Amino acid sequence: MSKSVTIHGSSPWLCSAAESLYGAIGLARPVTLVLDQPVGFALQVLPLLEPPFVVATPSASPHYLQELASYRPAAVLLEPVSPQRMREALEAVASGAVLPVEGLEGVEPLTQRERQVARLLIKGLSDKEIARELRVEPKTVSNWVYSLKQKMGADNRSQVALLYLGLRVEPP
Repeated sequence: MSKSVTIHGSSPWLCSAAESLYGAIGLARPVTLVLDQPVGFALQVLPLLEPPFVVATPSASPHYLQELASYRPAAVLLEPVSPQRMREALEAVASGAVLPVEGLEGVEPLTQRERQVARLLIKGLSDKEIARELRVEPKTVSNWVYSLKQKMGADNRSQVALLYLGLRVEPP
């Protein structure tokens, strides 16, 4: 067995800390650990990675977890994660296990297009800009935004973005 955990994250400090905890453990095969800090980082890096990979995220949003699950990670762990739990997950994944994504039960799933629109809302795009990006009519985007608000229990598009990422929405 050799060093077989590769760590991806946007915070050098966090990656260094994870490297000191997990970088030297011997695994049956290489595993990639993605530290989803800030929330959304994993969505940028997952399309570039070869499986198996484990994602550690602070977001408990079922809609965000659904998005992560669409990339077929071997495990998604909700932070905070104990070092022991992380090690167990890395060892299980290295042995070929795929751990179920927790937190998806009882939630009306978003369509692929709704998830795409939610990501564009997070970027701050208007309906017209989203329509241009997706090559559809602005009214179609408006319908998708309405559907997102209904499914997520949001009052407005800003709340859709916050809820999608698992961030709290404070009442005014």
